[in-house]
Amino acid sequence: MIRLFALLGLLLVPALAGAEDTPILTTELAQTETIAGQPLVLRVTVLVPTFMPKPPVFPSFEIPNVIVRLPERASGPVSERRGGETWAGVRRSYRLYPMVPGEFEIPAQPVRITYADPETSDPVTIDLATGPIRFAATVPEGAEGLDPFIAATALTLEQTIDGAEETMKPGDALTRTVTVDVSGLSPIFLPALIPVTPVDGLAIYPSEPIVTEREDRGVLSGTRVEAVTYVPEAGGEYVLPGLSLSWFDLDSKAIQTAEIPPIAFSVEAGAAGGSETETTLPALILLGGVAMLVLVAFLFSRPARTRVANGRAAWYRSEPACFRRLTRSLRAGEPGAIFAAYDDWLGSLDMARIDRTDLDDAIAAITAARFSKGPSTPSRDTRNRAVDVARQTRQAVKRQQSARRSALPPLNPEQPA
Repeated sequence: MIRLFALLGLLLVPALAGAEDTPILTTELAQTETIAGQPLVLRVTVLVPTFMPKPPVFPSFEIPNVIVRLPERASGPVSERRGGETWAGVRRSYRLYPMVPGEFEIPAQPVRITYADPETSDPVTIDLATGPIRFAATVPEGAEGLDPFIAATALTLEQTIDGAEETMKPGDALTRTVTVDVSGLSPIFLPALIPVTPVDGLAIYPSEPIVTEREDRGVLSGTRVEAVTYVPEAGGEYVLPGLSLSWFDLDSKAIQTAEIPPIAFSVEAGAAGGSETETTLPALILLGGVAMLVLVAFLFSRPARTRVANGRAAWYRSEPACFRRLTRSLRAGEPGAIFAAYDDWLGSLDMARIDRTDLDDAIAAITAARFSKGPSTPSRDTRNRAVDVARQTRQAVKRQQSARRSALPPLNPEQPA
C-alpha cells in the first residue's frame, strides 16, 4: 500500500507542476479525414507562465507520402488565462497534404522550449513531446478507378508545337510542349504525360519538367510543363499520340477529363542535309533502265542495301551533314536538339582543339531565352546570331585545318651530306 501511494505521488508531481509553472504543449487537428491531396490544418501551441527569450524549436512533422507546408504567417503570439495568471506563448499552424489514400500516423515529435524561470528569471530549456497524430485520406465514391487519383477545382491541358514546317526533312526538329494548369491541388501531384518510348525513325530528347506552384490563402495551385523534341532520322509518316488526364472535380463531385489531340507530320525521304550528288543519284539510277534495276535488285539486293545504308550512315556522320543539322537546330531554338547536333558536329571534326567560346555563348543565349519567364521560343535575332557564330566558327576551323596541312613536312626530306 505504501508503495502504491508513493507511485501515485510520483505521477502527480509533474501534473501539479505543469498546472502551476511548467510550460504546456497542446496539438489540435481541425479534422481527422480529408480527400487525398487536400490539406488538414494542424495547430501546435506552446504556453509558458513567464516569457520565452528564444522561440520554440518546432518539429517538421514530415512522414512518407505526406507534404507538410507552413502557410504565410504560420506562427503567431497567443495568451491564455490560467489560474488567475496570464500565460504567454506561440502557436504554429501546419498544413498536411496526404499524397495517397490511406491512414497515417505522425509519431510523437519533440518541441524544445526555452522560458524564463518564474522565481529567478534565468532561462530554462526543456523538451516536451506532441504525442501521436492520426488522420486518414480517402477517395470519393465514384472516383475509385482514377489512377493516379487527382482531386482539384479546375484542370486544363494545352499543347504547343514549335519547329514544325509544311515539309520536314531528316534532321529537322519538332518540339511538343504540354502544359497542365491545376487549381486546388499542388502540381507536384500531377503525373508525367508525354511518353518517351522509342519510335522507329525518331530521335527523342525530353527536357526536365518545369513545376511551378502557387498559393493563395492556403489553396495550392500551379502548372507542370513538359517538352520533348523529336528529330526525324528517316522519311515517313509519324503520329504522336493524343493525351488525356482524368480528375475528380471537387465542386461538381464528378469525374472530368482533359484531352489534347494527336500530332501527325510527314518527313521527306532521304538523308539529312543531302548534297546535289545525293539528290541526283536516284534520277541517274532510274535512267539506267527498269530492267537493270530489277536485275541488280535480284542478284545483289542485300549487298546493294548494305552499301546504300553504309553510304547514308557515312554521310550522316560527315562534317557537312553534322553542321547542317546544327544550323537547323539553332534556327529551331530547342536546346535538346542543339546540344545533340553540337556534339555530333564536334565529333566529326578532325581537330584536337578549337576555340568554341563564341559558339558556346550563342548556344547559352538560346538556352537562357528558352527557359526564361518570357516567350518560350527564343527570338529570331538570337537564333540568327547563333547561326552566324556557328558559320564563323566553322570557317575558323577550316582555316586552321588548311594551315595545319600546309605546315606538313615534305615527304622526302633531303638527307644531310
